[in-house]
Amino acid sequence: MMRKTAFFVAALLMMSGTAFAQTIPVPTSQQMFSYPPTADPVLDADPAAARPVGVGSVAAGGLTLTLRISFLQFSGPVDIYFLIASPVGMFYLRSDGTFQPFSGEIEPLKSNTTGPIDENLFGDVPTSALPPGTYFLYCAAASPGSLERFYAWETYFEIQGPGPANGCGDYTGSRQFSMSFDHTANVDVESFHEQIRTIGSVPFTLQADGTLTGEGTIQVSISGQADECTFSGTGTVHVTISGQLSFDETCAPMLNITFNEIWYQNTIVTWVCPGAVFSENQPTVNVTHNLTFPVINGHTISGPVIAPGASGTYSWTLYVQ
Repeated sequence: MMRKTAFFVAALLMMSGTAFAQTIPVPTSQQMFSYPPTADPVLDADPAAARPVGVGSVAAGGLTLTLRISFLQFSGPVDIYFLIASPVGMFYLRSDGTFQPFSGEIEPLKSNTTGPIDENLFGDVPTSALPPGTYFLYCAAASPGSLERFYAWETYFEIQGPGPANGCGDYTGSRQFSMSFDHTANVDVESFHEQIRTIGSVPFTLQADGTLTGEGTIQVSISGQADECTFSGTGTVHVTISGQLSFDETCAPMLNITFNEIWYQNTIVTWVCPGAVFSENQPTVNVTHNLTFPVINGHTISGPVIAPGASGTYSWTLYVQ
C-alpha cells in the first residue's frame, strides 16, 4: 500500500470536477477515484461515476485480459495518461503504443485531445502469458502540458499464480524439456514493409531444487522493402531460460519460465537499391518474457505482436522429453 501511494504521489497527484450534460468538464483541481475490476468501461459525464478502464473477462476471474479505455467528450482539451504497476515493475504507455519503465518522468498517451475516446489497447491477451500477481491500473486526464490539475482513476485485476506445493508431495515427472519458438512479426508503415521470422528450439532442465536452467540459439530471418530498396538477412537469437517449478491449486505441476533473449546476434542485413548494394549489422536487442506452462507435452502459448504498425503472432510450445 505504501508503494502504491508513493507511486500515485510521484506519478500524478490527481483530480476533481463536477459533471454536466454529456461532456466531462476539464479538471480544476486534484482528485482520485478508485473502483473494482470491471469487464467493460463505464461512460459517464460525472468523473466520480465514470470507470474509464475495462479489463475484460479477467475482472471476474476469466482467462483473458482485454484492456480498453473509453471516455465521453471533454469540455476542453486534456492530456490522457495510462500507467500499470505490475508484479515486475511500473510502466507507462506512450503515444506510439510502447510501454516504458516509470522512473519519475511520464509522457501522455494522448495529448491535447477533447475525445471522445474508445480504444482496445492490445486485443485479447491470455492471462497465462502474464506473471501472476496484482496489477494496478491508473488512468488520468490532466490539463494539457501540466500535471497540476487532474482527474485520475485507479482499478486493478488479479492473475492467479500456481498454488503452494504444501500437501502436493514431490514432483516425479520428467526433468528434461525443450521450448519451441515460432514467431512471425509483420511491420507495415507507409512505404516500409518488413517480416521477421524466428524459429528454433532450446533445451532446458528442471534441477533438484526446483529451478529451471537452459540456453541455446534460435534462428531469425529478416526481409522486406523500403521505397525502391529491398533488404534481407539472417542471424540468431540467444535464449537463456530460468525459472521455478510450482504447483497449482489442484497440485498440477507448473513451470514458471523467464526467457532472456538477445536478438540479432551476428545478423547482417543486405540492402539492394537502384545503383547500390550494401550490408550493415543489425543492432542487438534485449527482450524478456515471463510465461507459465503446465507440464503438458505440446502445450502452446500464443499472443499477438503488440507494436505500432505491426501484426503477427508470438508462439511458444513446451515439449516434455
